[in-house]
Amino acid sequence: MNLGNDNNPNYQFIKEIEEISYLKIKDQINIVNEVDDSIDLFLIHNYNFQKTVDFHNGDFRDFIENMTEPIKTDKNEYTHIKIEINRILLNYLSSFRMLIDHSERLIKKRFGKDSKDFLKFKKTLKNIYDNHFEYRFIYKLRNFCQHCGIPVTDLFIYWQYD
Repeated sequence: MNLGNDNNPNYQFIKEIEEISYLKIKDQINIVNEVDDSIDLFLIHNYNFQKTVDFHNGDFRDFIENMTEPIKTDKNEYTHIKIEINRILLNYLSSFRMLIDHSERLIKKRFGKDSKDFLKFKKTLKNIYDNHFEYRFIYKLRNFCQHCGIPVTDLFIYWQYD
């Protein structure tokens, strides 16, 4: 393709392709786009996980370490920390569920709901759910947040005074 003088595309005919070839190419392009979208969802989830870890090791830890007397804690700072915990955690939980739901939808759409690939995906998720507390916890926490309320409503910090 060349751009003409008026910046409009100027196509040059090379050869005709059969419809079946066109459909195969189109399907292959769709697969590449699906994989690209899935990678994006994974990267979003990974970024949200890293933000959760960074927040815990940064602002939250600083807040806890600098709090000498809980009763004298600045209300605005307390509210900010609580909101940040929820914001970051909700982003993580949402991206977790989005990654799973979109993967399931793509596999079902591409291979069919009765395919070996889809059934293997569902069996793998069930196995992970049954055998890994971490997955179950995140799965149930995300459902709680979606249907019941925010995960962190108060911070209870216990001090051991000498």
